[in-house]
Amino acid sequence: MTSELNGFADVHAGRDALYNSFSRFFLFGPDEAMYDMLSHVLSSIEVIVEERDGAFEDAFAKVKALLSERKELSGEDLAEYDLEILRNYTRVLCLTDSVPTTESYYTSVEKLNMQDARDEVLAIYRKYRMPKNTAHNENEDFISVELAFLSFMASRTAELLRNGDEEKADEYVNVQSEFIKKHLNRWVAQFVGGFKKYKEGERLYYPLGVLLLTFLREDALFLETCLQPD
Repeated sequence: MTSELNGFADVHAGRDALYNSFSRFFLFGPDEAMYDMLSHVLSSIEVIVEERDGAFEDAFAKVKALLSERKELSGEDLAEYDLEILRNYTRVLCLTDSVPTTESYYTSVEKLNMQDARDEVLAIYRKYRMPKNTAHNENEDFISVELAFLSFMASRTAELLRNGDEEKADEYVNVQSEFIKKHLNRWVAQFVGGFKKYKEGERLYYPLGVLLLTFLREDALFLETCLQPD
């Protein structure tokens, strides 16, 4: 394997880690592991993002401030701080009137779950043999599952490149590019915007959503460059 292919494999491995982290953020409540992931995500996003608008700068600053505040706490103060963030998570993502979390809701006329979008992504998961995560029972077009698919495909792309299979790697890159265009880009902006309706979303989940949108934009551009002929 050439050093160039090795470098591209490392980039896709980094993409895998970022998508895996974003998937985790919206699937499970905040804990110590999440805060560690969040710190690593901030460091990576800071390097990746070249075009920074006001929304990104504000979101980045808020998440960084939250981590800094938390780092200064201990004992009961830390426990109280973490409990507040957990309550925020519950308010915006876990209640019956929380932010809707599936593509079907945003793309179906009836605003229902388990619609065409779910069937479409399920077919793609099966085609590329993405393992089912038994730690949850969310629908296949749930935000975290769609992000987990991109994590899985990025990991497989890195593996293919390390094995010298550039043709198959290109196929996997194309699938990821199309998945972002035809699925995530259809609804994630609305999903993120929903956090603005709740004061509990202001501290972490709306800023986190803005960082996700920015990463999706940057990643889509990266995938396009990968598909351009030499």
